[in-house]
Amino acid sequence: MVLKIRSVQAALAVASVLPKTKENERFTLLVVVGVTVLSTIAMVVYPFALQLLNITALPAGIFLGATIHDVAQVVAAGMLFGPEAGDVATVVKLFRVALLLPVVLFISIFFGAEKSSQRLGWGSLRLIPTFLLGFVALSVVASMQILPSSLTQSIGGISRWMLVIAIGAAGLKTNFQELAKLGWQPVIMLVIETLFIAAIGLLFILKMT
Repeated sequence: MVLKIRSVQAALAVASVLPKTKENERFTLLVVVGVTVLSTIAMVVYPFALQLLNITALPAGIFLGATIHDVAQVVAAGMLFGPEAGDVATVVKLFRVALLLPVVLFISIFFGAEKSSQRLGWGSLRLIPTFLLGFVALSVVASMQILPSSLTQSIGGISRWMLVIAIGAAGLKTNFQELAKLGWQPVIMLVIETLFIAAIGLLFILKMT
């Protein structure tokens, strides 16, 4: 299940509502490592490939925001292409992040498990990560523009550091010998899914131009 979620934030969120097994933990760590590497490669390759294809800023931003896994790499890739593409890519990626809440809600209901009884169902809703609810609430507050911009920038900086700490904590638990037990199939799946998303995104933006 976790392998179908293609970003660090999403993988950690989904893992928090799934049964706590050793195999799920390995899959989560593999996704964290895999999407970080793939996102970094895409951040460098995609903008230059789009420029070679003479893609304009708007479709390029849509492509970058829709196909790169992590927010930081989306923003960086967009800015490599240009400020307009960077803004569009950021909006598209944030829309994808907003969809994380209903996805995790669905997974929690049908695939999550309560720690005590290991039963599946509506009781597992309490396992939904509170940061997802906080994300929705803070998104509403930010959209209303009731907070000073300096405060929102400071909060954004803190959130990025907290994400770095979370990824670092996952790294401390990463044992490549344990990950190797999963075999090459999950790695191949990540690569194929990444290429598939890129192909669909490219077809979409080519129809726009």
